[in-house]
Amino acid sequence: MGTHLLVNLLYVSFAVINSKIIYLIVKSRKVEISVLLIIVFLPFSDVIFQKAIKTYYELYKMEAKVFDYPQKDINGKIESLDLTYSSELWLVPYVDNGHKFNMKQFLENSSFDKRVKDFLEIKIPDLETGNRYLRISFNENPIKVEFIKNGTARYKINIQSKEKFFGLFEEINYQLIDRKRDNKLLIELSTPIFQNIKDNFRNKYLLWGTKKEEIFRSNSINNKEIVEKILKAGNI
Repeated sequence: MGTHLLVNLLYVSFAVINSKIIYLIVKSRKVEISVLLIIVFLPFSDVIFQKAIKTYYELYKMEAKVFDYPQKDINGKIESLDLTYSSELWLVPYVDNGHKFNMKQFLENSSFDKRVKDFLEIKIPDLETGNRYLRISFNENPIKVEFIKNGTARYKINIQSKEKFFGLFEEINYQLIDRKRDNKLLIELSTPIFQNIKDNFRNKYLLWGTKKEEIFRSNSINNKEIVEKILKAGNI
C-alpha cells in the first residue's frame, strides 16, 4: 500500500512540475491547469471513457424501445419463447454436482411456466455437434425437456454485436421479434461491452493491480438482466 501511494504521489508531483514549466513558458493559468489535468488523468483515460459511455447508454439506449407488444392468450401467456444464448445464466445455477437439472427450482425463480404457454428454448453451444437447443415444453404433463437442432419458438431474442470507437468497446443490440409476423421487431435496447483489463501504463508504472481495476472499471451488464428487462417491457 505504501509503495503504491508513494508512486502515485510522485506521478502527481511530476504533473505539477511539468504544468508549472508550461506556465513559465506561456504565462497562462488556463493552459497550466489544462496541462496538469491532462497529465494526471491521462493514465485513467480508458476508465473515464468507459464511465462516460456507460452513463450515455444508461440514459439514452438502455431504456427498452417498445414498437409493439407480443400477443397473449386468455391466461396472459405468450405462445413460445427463444432466449438464444443464455444457457450459462439461465440453466447452470440449477444444475447440481451430479449434473442433474433442478426443474422445480428453475421454475420457482424464473416463473417461465406462468409466462410461456407452449415451450421455452435456450441455445447451448456444443463443441462436438455445433449449437443446439434445450427445449422445455410446458404443454406436456409432466414438463418435457429435450434437445433439438433448431429453435422454432414464435418469439425470439435476437442478439447482435458490433465494434464501436475503433474497437474500444462493443455495442450489443437486443431485439424481441415475432417470427409469425414476418420477424416483426417488438422491443429493442442496446448495451456496451468493454474490453478486458490490460497491463498498460497505469498497471505497470503506477502499480495498479487487478483488484483496483475491478473497482474503478465499468462492469458490463449481463445477458440475463438485459433479457429480463426486454421481457418486462413487453409485459411478459
